[in-house]
Amino acid sequence: MRRTALALTLSAWVGAAHAQPTSQLQTIKAHLANAAAELAQGPTACEVDAQWPAGSPRAAALEAVLRAAVEEGIERAGGELVPESAHALRLGLSTAGGHLRVELAVASQREHWLERLFGWSEGLARHRWRVPLDAELRQHVATLPRLTSSTVVARTYRLPGRGYLDVAVHDVDEGGPAEIVLLGSGGIEVVRMGTSPSGRARPELVERLSLPAGDRPGVGVQRPIGTLSIDAEGVLGRVRHRAQPFRVQMSGVAYVSDPCPEMSHPLADACAMPVDGRDYFASELLPRLQRRPPARAPTSFYTRRAQWVRRTDGSAAWVEVVVTPRGRLVARTGDRDVGLAGFGAAIGMADVDADGNAELLTSSSNLVGSGDQLTVLRVRETGALRRLWQSGPIEGSVMVAGSGDIDGDGTPELLAIEEQRARAILWVIR
Repeated sequence: MRRTALALTLSAWVGAAHAQPTSQLQTIKAHLANAAAELAQGPTACEVDAQWPAGSPRAAALEAVLRAAVEEGIERAGGELVPESAHALRLGLSTAGGHLRVELAVASQREHWLERLFGWSEGLARHRWRVPLDAELRQHVATLPRLTSSTVVARTYRLPGRGYLDVAVHDVDEGGPAEIVLLGSGGIEVVRMGTSPSGRARPELVERLSLPAGDRPGVGVQRPIGTLSIDAEGVLGRVRHRAQPFRVQMSGVAYVSDPCPEMSHPLADACAMPVDGRDYFASELLPRLQRRPPARAPTSFYTRRAQWVRRTDGSAAWVEVVVTPRGRLVARTGDRDVGLAGFGAAIGMADVDADGNAELLTSSSNLVGSGDQLTVLRVRETGALRRLWQSGPIEGSVMVAGSGDIDGDGTPELLAIEEQRARAILWVIR
């Protein structure tokens, strides 16, 4: 069984441990109500202009829910809702890629001459939002094809370096889409998906950031341990032999005060304590600052994923997955644990097809240097694990995996890094 460092990428579900996140539908309803209260003036009408893809199963129901949010805001502001009025609010609804686009504007300004002439919208009485189509919203508008062995698309790209310890996907420069943050033992590479002269997508190095020399030796591990997690302030990282955790910024790496007990690594919802002399983590999870203690991990682990998964009915389920030092993958949903044997140290987790179930990208239990194989599993609502896809044998070893929306289309991809002798390969599964 390979002994390697934790490879951990966490999704953007952030907040207190086990606190359910607000759904995209709830967020949009709240924004609409607040904006309508701001724009309403006395007697106000509400118009809806919706453009949905063909085959959207419950688009009318979604329109009704969002119209009701606008009407709530009008009434909250003391306005009178009337079918026809000189003052009307126009609710525009459409989809673009994997996003729902919502616009609320004063109807009389729809044909403002500035916008007709220059396409400007600054200063006009309108509000715009764009949110990813999660499993709940996908029940109303056109759905994605369900991920199956025949619909999985796997692509590979060469990375600028090698020897990576972890990967995270985050909009570091806040300019969108998100960048890929690659953590090594001595530095960080920030990569963005670009296009080659031939029109093929490829990773392009944006920044290379150095980590100051560490003042703490390792603890007998065969490979450095490094983690990246995403919280409300961005990307938080730690390498085992460095004194402090750090923030990843385009301007450089900034060391920050430790949100975890000494020697432990910050995860999105907890702190993980390495096992001395090994390169995996103890099952006992420690609380981060100002957070309650998380549930105990199923066992000691190389890699742990824990996040909320939005179900089709709007509810959210807490899903936790670990890979143990003996190569057993254990998934916990609710109060049920399900395990499978024969896996390695890498896990990426995301609901790739927005069906309300998490998909996992895993590596095999082959020894480092003896080749590998990638597998996609689905964690069903019952906790059961179903194998969806498996690659053929690959040359290198996969010790790092993650997930994130690297192309800005609103749908996350599963990521893995294959380390070969002289190069590293990024696998993108969608």
